[in-house]
Amino acid sequence: MKTVNCNKKAKTRKLSELSKTEQNRLAKLNAMLDELRRGENVQNRRLATWLTEDEYESFESDKESQQQIREELKDKPDELRRYENKLHQATFNDNVVCSFTINYQGFSYFRIDYLYEFYWH
Repeated sequence: MKTVNCNKKAKTRKLSELSKTEQNRLAKLNAMLDELRRGENVQNRRLATWLTEDEYESFESDKESQQQIREELKDKPDELRRYENKLHQATFNDNVVCSFTINYQGFSYFRIDYLYEFYWH
């Protein structure tokens, strides 16, 4: 696999200095960039068409490294999974208790009749 030196500063040229082919390529790449910024999908074959071979290889390499990072983040420690499960259960229990509570003139009253029906019927 080729590596691309990204530290090089790209040569900046005015739009009028670009050939028609380069202007067309720039317009297509800008259109794809706009689609990506709007959250739309851009097909890989379109990218392969308008990027140079080195640019596309760099894109593929970056994509693979991002996928690796995402896979690593999916592997949570067991302690974190247990914490998330306990937090989920505590949130659920709190919501159940709140559903059996009524507010009257700034005070909360626990509705025993609903609790009885919930647990015993």
